Amino acid sequence: MSSVPRKRYLAFRTRITLAAAVVFLLLSTLTFGALYAALRARLVADLDARLLTDLASLQHLAAVRKARIIQSTLDMEARFRGPADVFYRVLDTNGALLAMSDTNAWAGVADQPPPRSDPGHASFATLTRLTDGAAVRVAYSRDESGRLFQHAQTLHAIEAISRSVRRLAIAGLLINLCAGIGVINALAGRAMSRVARVRRTAETVSQTSLFQRVPVTHRGDEIDALAESFNAMLTRVEATVVDLQHVGDEIAHDLRNAVSRTRLAAETALRTDPPDEAADRAALADVIEGCDHMRGVIDDILQLARMESGALPLQKSALDLALLWRTAADLYADAAREAGLRITMALPAASLSVPGDRAALQRLAGNLLDNALKYTPAGGEVHIEAEQLATAVRVHVRNSGPGIPAEDLPHLFERFYRGRRTRGAPGVGLGLPMARRIALLHGGELTVQSQPGHGSTFTLQLPR
Repeated sequence: MSSVPRKRYLAFRTRITLAAAVVFLLLSTLTFGALYAALRARLVADLDARLLTDLASLQHLAAVRKARIIQSTLDMEARFRGPADVFYRVLDTNGALLAMSDTNAWAGVADQPPPRSDPGHASFATLTRLTDGAAVRVAYSRDESGRLFQHAQTLHAIEAISRSVRRLAIAGLLINLCAGIGVINALAGRAMSRVARVRRTAETVSQTSLFQRVPVTHRGDEIDALAESFNAMLTRVEATVVDLQHVGDEIAHDLRNAVSRTRLAAETALRTDPPDEAADRAALADVIEGCDHMRGVIDDILQLARMESGALPLQKSALDLALLWRTAADLYADAAREAGLRITMALPAASLSVPGDRAALQRLAGNLLDNALKYTPAGGEVHIEAEQLATAVRVHVRNSGPGIPAEDLPHLFERFYRGRRTRGAPGVGLGLPMARRIALLHGGELTVQSQPGHGSTFTLQLPR
């Protein structure tokens, strides 16, 4: 037998690792970008401060020296720091040139018209030098007499530092990313290995046995909660399957006995020689009784399935609940007498009107009375009483039977449930679940109270 190929999925561990890597990369890039911008702004600010300091020195020199001295000072300063790295220019109040350093490397800067500015105020600009495309920082300042002083310097040092920072940041980012992916993958693998145990247990359960359980590490995290929930579900499923096995055995035993009795009656009639009409009629009656019993079991199973699936709509109308219970008690009166029991009633003479489906509520009453008679010993009593509340009608069905063990009470309305004391009794455990389902479909409730040795009381409450 060929197995169905398992659909392959991208491992959750891989998805977690990739997602974390993407988030880490984005956050790291944003952080680096912000730090890089702050560093570059700081470097430019430091350069601006140095340019202003040089301009202040130049303004002081211009205040006490003649233009010829200023020119020689600018030439000497440019040669010392590199004519391609710094540039100076001084203009008088009319814009005429007073002094200027070497301009060979400063096309696009030396011929740039100066901005308008007030005396005592400085301004800055970042320009591109035409000779080599280098970025330069230019500072402009006017003294009190209105002369304009211009000082420019290349951003080579800042660009070099920026490139080094970028390389280090990218290298660090890649190293941290690889290390982070490794750590995240290991942590995710460690966490997902516990989820994998849940999956392996589920596969084992689906293939072999319901008795497997997922190991719980007792760390108190979500995976432990998942394992505990999964184990609890397996426990419920196991209990249900065990109950179904017991019920299946009981149903099979019940139906097999009915079939055997029916077949025996038919064989007896066939073997009677000469034929006896009375015996044949008795055999046919036994066959009909056996068929009715089997059909009743099957009908109960189908009826409850339809109720639970909502495929059995109710035909509601106004009903007298007191009259319905009187009728049900009359129907079971002969069975009670044969069992040596009494059915007593304390029902009000006035009508107990409720909206309901007559056939469904008759079945509910019949199931409760049948259950009460079945588990009440000879000489006992089944008592029915009803009361009318402001918004509901309540009916109590009490019996003087042995009571229900405490461990059976929580499961009494579960489908196919049979307590230890009742597994040898007739029935398959569908009467009470069906009765409660009917009550719920009417918007009501069916509950039970019982103590061993003191009988049981079933209480039906239906809205008016």
